[in-house]
Amino acid sequence: MTKQRNSFRAWTRLFSTEDACLKLLAEWRWRNGYACPKCGHNESCTLSKRQLRQCNKCQHQVSPTVGTALNHVRIPLPKWFAGAYMINAYKDTMTLEVLRIDLDISWRSASRLSKSVQRAMEDPVLSGFLKSQLLAHGIAISNKETDSFRAWTRLFSTEDACLKLLGEWRWRNGYACPKCGHNESCTLSKRQLRQCNKCQHQVSPTAGTALNHVRIPLPKWFAGAYMINAYKDTMTLEVLRKELDISWRSASRLSKSVQRAMADPVLSDFLKSQLLTHGIQT
Repeated sequence: MTKQRNSFRAWTRLFSTEDACLKLLAEWRWRNGYACPKCGHNESCTLSKRQLRQCNKCQHQVSPTVGTALNHVRIPLPKWFAGAYMINAYKDTMTLEVLRIDLDISWRSASRLSKSVQRAMEDPVLSGFLKSQLLAHGIAISNKETDSFRAWTRLFSTEDACLKLLGEWRWRNGYACPKCGHNESCTLSKRQLRQCNKCQHQVSPTAGTALNHVRIPLPKWFAGAYMINAYKDTMTLEVLRKELDISWRSASRLSKSVQRAMADPVLSDFLKSQLLTHGIQT
């Protein structure tokens, strides 16, 4: 409960003012660049008034909320985002009465807020933004997603478990020593090394793959691989950093190594099969 309270406090600090809400939404919405919807020009400036994006060519102005479920919302944005957090964090117990009391709004406003949050979670723009922010604050979006991620982290819970699963997959059709070609071997308990019975040459399950020189603990690496593939349109380095309790540099390296792994001859099929088992299409 204390963790949830701290998460909610961090959320309300992040979405503390109208300007802060609009700025965060604008940064997300146009993170890959901006093109004027009127003339197509791609150079613009941001006005201080409600974070409007103005085209440098035709001066057409666009609000971060235009065309979204937030476009005609009358409730102040800090209260709307606080309500969005409460509805998703306490989805099984949240009522309009609780929203009304906690946000100090009317019954009618609470009802409208609840409906607009539901629309926002299906909105092409707002859905990704809200999911990434909620995930960064420790809130999973659905019970199905939560159960899938928990099952994944249980499966890849330790270094040994990760290496064992990878070794079993890699040599599922038999093992041939890369040094002498002998096909009889044994598995050592130390890091699941496969040792040739003839020349005693040892091979790690990660040898020659994108995981060979990864320094981050494997359970965190596989958790990151799940998050990147499950939330590919919304995942950011900030979310990875917070969720996995790692540095920015480690989050960046993890993201790049997962991309390499998805194209790796050994790891690609292993990851895809495991993700598919957990309901994640790649």
